[in-house]
Amino acid sequence: MANTFKVKTVQNVPNTSAFVYQCPDDTTAVVLGMLVSNTNATADLTCTANMITDTAETKDVSGGGVTETNYDTCLLPAVPIPRATSLELFSGQKIVLQATDGIKIKSSITGLSMDVTLTLMEMT
Repeated sequence: MANTFKVKTVQNVPNTSAFVYQCPDDTTAVVLGMLVSNTNATADLTCTANMITDTAETKDVSGGGVTETNYDTCLLPAVPIPRATSLELFSGQKIVLQATDGIKIKSSITGLSMDVTLTLMEMT
């Protein structure tokens, strides 16, 4: 199993939900951190981040088929970020993404206002 550190960046995040990262097939990813920067010098904004998943697995537990289903979750619920500042997320925490899981992010304003840097490790 190969482990590869990666960085994903998005500039000018829109005010509609957009993927920062989606885990490839046959891969597990561990999110190590995310930095969100309000690059607007005059306006505050809010940032929303969600984990998107369609994971549903059937596992054999003591001979009975058990289905494990994950659901989309809110990782960051419209948190304010003052103008010309950054917010570090998941510092010291880990988020595991299975194949096809992803992280979407959205800004409260559109244009040249919010950048995102996501650091992770992919295991293939």
